[in-house]
Amino acid sequence: MLIDEFKEKFPKSWEKLKVFQKNNLIEFQKKISAGQNESVVFPEIKDDVVEKSLEGMMMFSIRSLYEFFDGNNIEIEIFRGWKYNVNNTETNEEYNSRIECESAAFQAAFKLLESI
Repeated sequence: MLIDEFKEKFPKSWEKLKVFQKNNLIEFQKKISAGQNESVVFPEIKDDVVEKSLEGMMMFSIRSLYEFFDGNNIEIEIFRGWKYNVNNTETNEEYNSRIECESAAFQAAFKLLESI
């Protein structure tokens, strides 16, 4: 799913995901500055930076979404045979690979988050 399509289909979830990612970036800044002799000052993290980092995450580190959903009380389980369960609702559909199954599970989780 393309980022623009995602933002359009799941606008509430996108905003929650942006907050999650911004908090991760702020924590990363804190880790970088820890132990520095001089006080390190970082610029404010703007929305465009958050969105670019989310684009990268969605392309290269999609599994980071498990932590995001855990933080929003949405549990995702992937089973052998490549089926998934989102908050105790199991799908009957079998997928051809783990990646395909996870992608479908994340979309189902975003749909649930959108309705909350």
